[in-house]
This record gives sequence, structure tokens and C-alpha cells, in this order.
Amino acid sequence: IWILYDKEESTFIGRGGLRHTVVEKKDEIELAYAFLPSQWGKGLATELSFALLKIAEDLGFSDVTSCATPTNAASIRVMEKAGFIYERDFIYEDEGACVLYRKKLK
Repeated sequence: IWILYDKEESTFIGRGGLRHTVVEKKDEIELAYAFLPSQWGKGLATELSFALLKIAEDLGFSDVTSCATPTNAASIRVMEKAGFIYERDFIYEDEGACVLYRKKLK
């Protein structure tokens, strides 16, 4: 996971990357991101998602997951723009109810 900074302001704006996770006892590669509310609506999550998917392809991953809470419409929209397909609802560790999306890369 990388820390994301605004170069002009030299301030933290969010984080994102690819990480190993376990979803219902299955190893997965997750595309994850989070931005400060002041950065929402600027297209940063979508831009980052496309860049991370390119990295995942270059690393040879066959698929990548991403998840959000069911009420996080903005993150769900980002996942769908990036080509992720809804797979199922599940309970994710300490975060509670989530929706799982997956993108096939190969």
C-alpha cells in the first residue's frame, strides 16, 4: 500500500495499492484505496484503480478483488468503472458487511 501525497501542498491525501488478503478463508489479491474526504469526487480513486490493475496484470495475477461497504456507492461506482463485477456479499474481518467485486485479468 502506497501513501499518496499532493505534490503542490506536500500533504497526505490518501493511500492505495495491491495487497494480500483472506476472504472467507481464501487467499486473494485486493485492490484497496482510501482518500481523505477533501479528495472525494476528483476521480483519484478511478485513476489509481486503473494504474493498479495495470500493475496487477504486469505481475501476472489472474484476477483481483475489491470490496466496500454496501452503502459506499462512490467506491462501488469506482469498482464498476474499472471493470469489476459484483460477486457476493460477505462479512469482512473487523469491517462487517461488505460487497465483494472481482476483475478477471486473464
